[in-house]
Amino acid sequence: ISLAARPADAGHPYGHSKFETYGSLAIGVLLLFAAFEVGSSAVEKLVAGTYTAQVTPVSFIVMVGTLVVNLFVTLYERRAGKRLKSEILAADAAHTLSDAFVGLGFVVAGFPMADPIMALLVTVAILASAVGVFRTGLRTLSDHARIPAADIARVAEKVDGVRSIHAVRTRGTEAEVYCDLHVLVDPQMTVLAAHDLGDEVEGVVAAAFPQIKEVLVHIEPDTAAERAEG
Repeated sequence: ISLAARPADAGHPYGHSKFETYGSLAIGVLLLFAAFEVGSSAVEKLVAGTYTAQVTPVSFIVMVGTLVVNLFVTLYERRAGKRLKSEILAADAAHTLSDAFVGLGFVVAGFPMADPIMALLVTVAILASAVGVFRTGLRTLSDHARIPAADIARVAEKVDGVRSIHAVRTRGTEAEVYCDLHVLVDPQMTVLAAHDLGDEVEGVVAAAFPQIKEVLVHIEPDTAAERAEG
């Protein structure tokens, strides 16, 4: 997060926000390892028919307490991740939830055969969390569109002087979106007027979508050729 918060520089003109994505993918890898460890152990016990789990009153209390703490941390991180649009907080919430699932598995481990069966259910839950983490991270790294183009065009077209909008593109992290779009204007408009109109479009789009960090407007004359291109 510290790396991701660094401002843009000559080497990273679009900022460092994707370092957070790399961190979330690393957590996804840890989730895969956790799923493998829990799942392989459960399968071995089921195949061998050995159920060695033992739960004492003290360990039961400790495990229930750990489960409650993990669930609290998961909910807190998940809410913070949504509020801050942080991929790494969302990923870590999934990782903490996997710990909670494991804790729940130990809670029921007092029933011998329930131990490996619960472990398999936990494995599935951890894998589902890992898939969610990878899906979010890969959407960022593959420059998946962050905001529907029609939504941005609808806002930009409200600016007086804009005749049409096309070639709307967005990319970036959920918290830092970069947008560019083509604006068709009166072919007789002066460069100064077109420049001012472009600034106005940038302003209304940025105001309508707070997650957009930068808007790049390309001014084009409203001609048949340009409309055909759009």
